[in-house]
Amino acid sequence: MASAIFFLDLKGKTLLARNYRGDIPMSAVEKFPILLSDAEEESSAVPPCFSHEGINYLYIRHSNLYILALTKKNTNATEILLFLHKVVEVFTEYFKVLEEESIRDNFVIIYELLDEMMDFGYPQTTESKILQEYITQESHKLEVQARPPIAVTNAVSWRSEGIRYRKNEVFLDVVESLNLLVSASGNVLRSEILGAIKMKCYLSGMPELRLGLNDKVMFETTGRATRGKAVEMEDVKFHQCVRLSRFENDRTISFIPPDGEFELMSYRLNTQVKPLIWVECLVESHSGSRMEYMLKAKAQFKRRSTANNVEILVPVPEDADSPRFRTNIGTVHYAPEKSAIIWKIKQFGGGKEFLMRAELGLPSVKGDDEHGGGMTGGFGGSMGGTGGGKAKRPINVKFEIPYFTTSGIQVRYLKITEPKLQYPSLPWVRYITQSGDIAVLLNWTYVPGLMPLTHPLRWRAHPSPTPGSPSNLRCSIGRFRVGRPGFVLSFRSQLRVLRTSATSFPSRHKNSARSLIPFNSVNASRLPHPSLITTTTISTPLHLMATQTRSHGGHGGHHHHHHHHGGNVYLTSTNKNDAGVRITRIGLVANLAMAIGKFIGGYVFHSQALIADAYHALTDLVSDILTLGTVAWSLKPPSERFPNGYGKIESIGALGVSGLLLCGGVFMGLNSGQVLLDQFYPQAAEAISHLGHGHSHSHGIDIHGPSIHAAWLAAGSIVVKEWLYHATMKVANERKSSVLASNAIHHRIDSLTSIVALFTIGGTYLFKDASWLDPVGGLLISLMVIKAGWGNTCSSLLELADTAVDDEIKESVQKAASKALAKLQDNNAIKIRDVQGMKSGQNYLMDIELAVPGTWPINRSREIEEIVRTAIGAGVRGVKRVKVRFIPLEHEELNFSEEFIPAEVASQANPEPEDGDTDCEAHGHGHGHDVHEHDARKRR
Repeated sequence: MASAIFFLDLKGKTLLARNYRGDIPMSAVEKFPILLSDAEEESSAVPPCFSHEGINYLYIRHSNLYILALTKKNTNATEILLFLHKVVEVFTEYFKVLEEESIRDNFVIIYELLDEMMDFGYPQTTESKILQEYITQESHKLEVQARPPIAVTNAVSWRSEGIRYRKNEVFLDVVESLNLLVSASGNVLRSEILGAIKMKCYLSGMPELRLGLNDKVMFETTGRATRGKAVEMEDVKFHQCVRLSRFENDRTISFIPPDGEFELMSYRLNTQVKPLIWVECLVESHSGSRMEYMLKAKAQFKRRSTANNVEILVPVPEDADSPRFRTNIGTVHYAPEKSAIIWKIKQFGGGKEFLMRAELGLPSVKGDDEHGGGMTGGFGGSMGGTGGGKAKRPINVKFEIPYFTTSGIQVRYLKITEPKLQYPSLPWVRYITQSGDIAVLLNWTYVPGLMPLTHPLRWRAHPSPTPGSPSNLRCSIGRFRVGRPGFVLSFRSQLRVLRTSATSFPSRHKNSARSLIPFNSVNASRLPHPSLITTTTISTPLHLMATQTRSHGGHGGHHHHHHHHGGNVYLTSTNKNDAGVRITRIGLVANLAMAIGKFIGGYVFHSQALIADAYHALTDLVSDILTLGTVAWSLKPPSERFPNGYGKIESIGALGVSGLLLCGGVFMGLNSGQVLLDQFYPQAAEAISHLGHGHSHSHGIDIHGPSIHAAWLAAGSIVVKEWLYHATMKVANERKSSVLASNAIHHRIDSLTSIVALFTIGGTYLFKDASWLDPVGGLLISLMVIKAGWGNTCSSLLELADTAVDDEIKESVQKAASKALAKLQDNNAIKIRDVQGMKSGQNYLMDIELAVPGTWPINRSREIEEIVRTAIGAGVRGVKRVKVRFIPLEHEELNFSEEFIPAEVASQANPEPEDGDTDCEAHGHGHGHDVHEHDARKRR
């Protein structure tokens, strides 16, 4: 029971008042602003009701209004507060927006509504649909009724009789809001699901509805088995139309719905839920003058779902200016009024990861102590840590996922019956998950000078995959492709060292690894202590890993070189203005044109050497295509089926390339040998030809050797290849790029093979009876190709056989681990016993065995493991995985062979499970709905 209702602005000025009982002076409202201000000063959490001088004040705040109720009676406070919320709901239904201006413009209707909703302080009719029948906003003549509408005094006061629709439909929305609080270590501190079932009812007459959910309590009460996941709802609140007695008996939701839109029920689930969109952030300060943010967002829901209107709010210093952003999806803008960066993504697919980079300037008058220190003082009061005295603001995430519920709640059935009219009806069901209050508390890591970027916002335009150079760091961070399996960058909230991928030259010699590493170019003295470093496994982008090893035999077998098409890095680039991209693509087009020209010229001018050289160029092109195809698969992250990754697929691709080289080399050698036999042993050649075909063809022009025009083609190839060599090497020297340098050397080798063809073709023209020189040149080139194919075949087979890595790699791993352990205080208690490893495509998978005292706790061993893993990743190229095995220091006889099961034990293994040991496979039933399924009509 309330004595009076007041509408106040934020300053406490009365806009409108209705006194129902007259037992409270109207001047009592003047004390409300003072009492509220005093309560706010005493405590940050002000209660919604308090008493003063025998008067009870109960209020709610909506927009820029206070709705206040005063009473002297010891009334039910919850009832009055609920009535105030109902007033807001009804007024919003009438005026769309309830604010100070709408109160002034509609005071006549408001007085009418207040008189109907409360009588002498007692709540009466609060259903907006019923009130709209006789309190309207349009001006028309109202017929005087002797009595109020039947619905007001009827048992079903929320629905009028005589409602008719041509098409009877019910729209049911299951809307869930997810509230999450995630700690800096990635643990979920608080998770809560707030759900509501909202309906739009367009049914004729007085229909009876029954709603069935996958309610766990209902299944337990009735004893029925569940077909899928059952949900245990808490704090269930129903609309007044639901028959509560029946729900308490058999958990059946039965009701006569109001007409139009209403909320049928709400519920809460206090369960552990992982973040649907996980956000990680790394911050770098540059001498207090600017700050760089690296942000990764990952969707942790199923791929068949899509989050819409994703908005990630990242807090920044209040005095930040000159914002610049880089992302290839969505839009990013700086909101100074919120002191935050807002990253908006219209559609975020399940299982996808996206990156965003931002740079903000800081006032130069502030020093490092203000802007540094782990992001404490530099954020002033906005995000400040110890300096500002305030807690760091978290990252907030907003999104909406249609056709998906976090709790797994489902509408099992919706039955509609109308005993009088008995019409058919169409129920529609939709599921929506929305973000509620999602806050991610991260370690805003201060990493001074970790990423020396000369032009931080042009890092994608100037890539250089050379490990160890600043340009490579820029390339490794910036060049990534959305939607591909594997990403450039991955970091956790505790991360102090930015991890990325780099490329190196794979061979069987020193520095032969290429894989996932932390920034190996960063000076170790600039990094934090290893005990502060934590790591996480990351994957590698396609364009950084698109390399394929090939080795070619030298001329006459006197030299041997390794090369790989690191230029594939630039073939996959979309930046056409980059010099490395431009020269690589020019080389690709030139190789294709020369291969076609040499084939045609060799056939027309009868030159075996030119045909062999053309085949050599063609195998390079085919190898590039196979390389791109196999590397795309090899870069997928490890899975349950492939726990060591997909690196072996690249070895299979290398085996295919080497097979092409072998077959082509043999084919070219046979052709050249056939020509030599025709010239020196024609009878033997004719006999061999008859064995193969039963007849032979004689080409008299072959006896005189190739045409001199073939020499012009070979000379042109030399000129083009030498130009490509010098142009590519120039760019490589400017970029300090080993990949481009390797590509330039490849052009030089191709030029040398063309020189062999030129000499042999020219010799046949200059010297008398020297037509045999041309097939000899073809034979030499074929031997070079065969040698290259054989070397690559052996390397690929050894990789597929999981042979051990070279001793040099083991020594590098042991050296990196020793340096890291030497910095520890108890380093004398740790001994490196053994180092093993194997090569998986591009990556090294290493195992290291450490002997530690048997009394060490597990936590200490875990710290040592992280330190060793990080040091090896930063010091040795190509190491993707490091397993650390701890053994007691006292047992010197233990080694890696102890991990294998002895033969006598394995032979006794029982393949059949014993009684009681069988495992039941759990099936999770997730139900996703696409747009077409949602729009389809679902009859229950």
